[in-house]
Amino acid sequence: MLDRTLTAQLLDSVHKAVNILVDSNHIYLTGSRPYRPLAMYMETLILEFEPRVNQLAMDTDSILDRTLLLDKEDAIVLISFSPYAKSMIDVAETAYEKGVPLILITDELSNPMSQYAKVILKVEASTKHFTVVSIISIIEALVVEYGSRLAPQSGENVEALASILEEKKYLIGEDTKTKFKE
Repeated sequence: MLDRTLTAQLLDSVHKAVNILVDSNHIYLTGSRPYRPLAMYMETLILEFEPRVNQLAMDTDSILDRTLLLDKEDAIVLISFSPYAKSMIDVAETAYEKGVPLILITDELSNPMSQYAKVILKVEASTKHFTVVSIISIIEALVVEYGSRLAPQSGENVEALASILEEKKYLIGEDTKTKFKE
């Protein structure tokens, strides 16, 4: 599945997506149904070195209200796989109408949100069982590339966090500073 996902087109799309993220004022993340935790995971990774990230996935009742407040200087990363949630389609359409760049992580180019996406990151889905391994790989590739583009700031932020966590005894174990740098 990972071999089928990793294509030259996908790598090009990752670079385009990161360009959008770097140029944005704020990054908004959302995902439908079982993909909501993946949007939260991406937020957790980025927040280690970048404060401009916000979660839309937590409040599905007012997600359109929040989407209406975005502008073309922001960006949305939306994770949605078949079957597609109507609320996510509405978010994508609203963002498109407002000129907010949408980065879509999905399983099919026929996803109804594809027409609203600035960049599509197509991930192969397993036909044998439910797994999110390929989605996590894409999320981590986006975060690593995004972090490297912000360097040295991102590395300095992560190192400062590691020092504070170690100093406050939040982390216990072997050389936590080295592990944060890896």
